[in-house]
Amino acid sequence: MPDKPRDKPTRPEQFGKRGDPDYAQVAGMIPLELRRRFKAKVALKGEDMSRVLEALIREYVEKE
Repeated sequence: MPDKPRDKPTRPEQFGKRGDPDYAQVAGMIPLELRRRFKAKVALKGEDMSRVLEALIREYVEKE
């Protein structure tokens, strides 16, 4: 039996930063314990991991 057509697209529209063409995802490898500590500290301060990472990267890039 053939598949019936889907009512929704297979990939829904992206919202927020993922859907913003001015943003790109960055990936890298860090030690697991450092990630845990970073995630916990960000959560305790009520901050957003993406915003903190953006600020840290911006500071690094604009240095010198």
